[in-house]
Amino acid sequence: MNIGNQIAGQAQTRRLIADGVIKLKPYCEVCGAVENTQEYWFDTPVKIHPHHYNGYHDVYHIWSVCRSCNRHLVNCHDGQFQTPEQARIFIFGGDWQLKAKTLLLSRIYGEIEKNVRQIEALCQRNAHLKNQVHLLQTENCQQDGKKNPESEGK
Repeated sequence: MNIGNQIAGQAQTRRLIADGVIKLKPYCEVCGAVENTQEYWFDTPVKIHPHHYNGYHDVYHIWSVCRSCNRHLVNCHDGQFQTPEQARIFIFGGDWQLKAKTLLLSRIYGEIEKNVRQIEALCQRNAHLKNQVHLLQTENCQQDGKKNPESEGK
């Protein structure tokens, strides 16, 4: 593969996408990852890239793929795969449906972990605020010469 052809093909594809001649799908055609969603293995949202499956000279025939799938297909621009399904089997193996479901469950688990961390942070903040309220009530009672109402029952 000639690096000059690759750069020229990528530049022409970028222009065609910018001009609206070619539209990328909002999801990866290989694994199904949706653009701008947070994936558990990346720190950044999913970005969809064009993949020239039939060579860089063929700028109109591209697949919309996520960064992860694009990395797996880095040397597959010679028409080796004519369908996203063939690329999916290459990346995920023969039982790609099981692996794709596992990947989806991993994504869901990642979202759950993120939500749990947010809830834990809110609980810690709530406990901190309760402690501050208790200290303020104790201070106010001491200034007034009264006992803290919460400690009277103890």
